Formats: sequence, C-alpha cells, structure tokens
Amino acid sequence: MPVELTLEHVSPVTRLLKKRRKMLEVQENLEAQKDEYQKKAELFKRREENLRKKDLELQEALVLFNKFLKENELKRRRAEFRANEEKKKRKELEEQIATKRLELEQKNRELVLKSRRLRKNEKYKTFLQQTHDKNDTDFEEVSSIISRYKTLANESNSLTETQESSTKDQEDRRETLQRFKKNQYNKTLSLNNDIANKSKVLEDETKKTALVEEKVSSEEKSELEHKQQTTQIIMSVENLLQRCRKAITGYIKHQLHKLTPKDKELLRHNKEVIKTKDTMLKLDVIGNYLSDLTEIREVVKRKMDVIAENQTQQWTRNTASGTQGR
Repeated sequence: MPVELTLEHVSPVTRLLKKRRKMLEVQENLEAQKDEYQKKAELFKRREENLRKKDLELQEALVLFNKFLKENELKRRRAEFRANEEKKKRKELEEQIATKRLELEQKNRELVLKSRRLRKNEKYKTFLQQTHDKNDTDFEEVSSIISRYKTLANESNSLTETQESSTKDQEDRRETLQRFKKNQYNKTLSLNNDIANKSKVLEDETKKTALVEEKVSSEEKSELEHKQQTTQIIMSVENLLQRCRKAITGYIKHQLHKLTPKDKELLRHNKEVIKTKDTMLKLDVIGNYLSDLTEIREVVKRKMDVIAENQTQQWTRNTASGTQGR
C-alpha cells in the first residue's frame, strides 16, 4: 500500500493539497487528451474530405461509364433490330422465291398438259372440218356442229337424269309402301298385344276388387262385432259400478274421475276413444272398490280368527277349571 493511504493521522489541509494536486494532474491529462483528440479530429476531417473528393470523382466516372454502357446497349439493340429485320426480309424473299418456283413448275406442267391436249384435239379439228366440208348445206360453220353436239349431249344427259330420278323415285315409293305395310302390321300386332294385356290387367283388377270387397266386408263385420263387444263391456262396467255404489256406498266412497274438458276437446272427433277412456276410469273405480272389499274381508277374517281363538282358549280354561272342581 502507498504511504499516504496507510497514514491515519493526516491533517485535512494535507489531504486537500493532495486532492488538488491530483485534480491538476487529471486536468493536465484531460488537456493533453483534448489536444490529441483535436489533432485526430483534424486528421479524420482531412481524410473525410479526401474520401468525399474521391467518392465524387468515382460517381462522375460511374455516370460517364453508365452513359457509355447505355449508348453501347442502344447501338447493340439497333444493330440487332436491323439484323433481325434483314433476316425477316431475306426469309420472306426466300419464301416468295420458293412459291414462285412452285408456281412456275405448276405452269410448266399445265403447259405440257395443254400442249398434249392440243396435239390430241388436232385430229378432232380435222374431223370436224372434213364433216363441215361434206355437209356444208346443213352446217354453216364448224362451231354449229359443236353447238349441235352440245345440245344433243345436254338433252341426253337430261333424259338420263330424268330416267334415273324416276327410277329412284319409284324405288323410294316402293320402299315407303313396304315400310307402311310393315308398320301397319306391327301396329296391329302391338294393338292385339295391348288388348290381351289390358284384358289380363282387367281380370287381375277384378280379382283384386273382389278380394278388397271381401276384406272390407270382413273388416266391417269385425268392427261391428268389436262395437257390440265394446257396448256390452261398457254396459257391464256401468252395471258393476252401480252395484258397487249401491252395495257399499254407505261405508266406502270412491270419486269417479271424469275426462277434463281439455281432453274432451282434444278427442272430440273420436267418440270411441272418449267412451274407452271413460270406461277405463270407471274400471279404476271398480278396482278400488274390489281392493277395499278384499282388504275388509281379510280384516274381518283376521278378527273372526282372533275371536274364535279367544273362545277356544276360554273354553279350554273353563274345561280345565271344571275338571279340577270335580
């Protein structure tokens, strides 16, 4: 440790002087660092100006180079466009040359064919001239013979076409007649089949109708029997209810629950259901009466058994006491 830090008994003035000395040293160091920083800042500023100048020079050079590249690109595109145009024109001219050559070959072939036909028709010309010379009173010129031939040829073709048309029309009419006869025969067969099928369907429907009528009659008979049985049951239930009320109404009373107006409104279109539900309610009351009677019978039976047992015991005791008295 330094000596000044280990001293414990140092005066405040000494300490203040030491602090001021340290502060001066720090101030000197700070001033030195500021000078050094200013020097470095000036150096960096000069370097920055140099770099800015170089950057401007590079940008100007880049602009000039870019302009040079654009001009070269434009020249190249123009040259390529002209070259493509020249290629297209050359291709078109070559196609035109090829087409003209084909046309020339076709014309040459036609010329050869026409020359052959001309040589072939020379003999007809000679023949027509000889015919005209022999028959100059009938034909004024060679063209008159050709006209007469064309007229006769047209008439012959017209007659041939008329004959073919008539023959074809006759064949068509014969085929139409055959088809009509065939269709009429098929229609007759179809109608006969329909009549037979309809007759069979009519017989089947008649049988089904008879079965349905028989089934309806049976159902009506069953319904009538069911109504009779229902009426008998309702009357029997009513009779049983009246008998129960007359026989034991003094001891037991059960209330008969009737249908509510709401239930009657819901079932107003079906009177049979109303009667059935009313009868079921009455049967419930009869069942209650019978249940009560059964319970009463069991209670009376138990009481009678108790009384009989008591009497038996009393008689036994009386018998035993009489024996002892004798």
